[in-house]
Amino acid sequence: MGTGSFGKIFTDINLGAPQTNDDLVNKITELVLQKELRSLNASSSSSRAKQYHKRNHNSDEIEKISKKLGEMAAALTKLSANNLDVSILYHEIMRIHGYDQEFLALVFEYLLQNEMLAKAFIVKSDRFHLSFLEDFKKQRHT
Repeated sequence: MGTGSFGKIFTDINLGAPQTNDDLVNKITELVLQKELRSLNASSSSSRAKQYHKRNHNSDEIEKISKKLGEMAAALTKLSANNLDVSILYHEIMRIHGYDQEFLALVFEYLLQNEMLAKAFIVKSDRFHLSFLEDFKKQRHT
């Protein structure tokens, strides 16, 4: 949310279609640059001394905003790289022998609701998988 002519809320940004992190970063960058251009255009009618001061101030602001955008882009990239691949999770669960499909489907649904557990399940060994399934089974019967 901003103030003045740059006041926006998230609903002002068209998020109807699925967007990539790059799309979101580009949209945020575009909105920030529009604000900065408005600010620079507004300062053009000031005196020369004020313009010089504002330009230096605006340059500092642009540099700060640019740095923040870079940090946001890095965070968005990290988040997207850390997404749970549901098909891999499903494959890891369904390849386990000794349990009926209905039980394995319950495990899958449970792990989908607990993303961190699901990520751990995917990367751990088969021995851990069996241990997890036995613990899950005990909890379901309790």
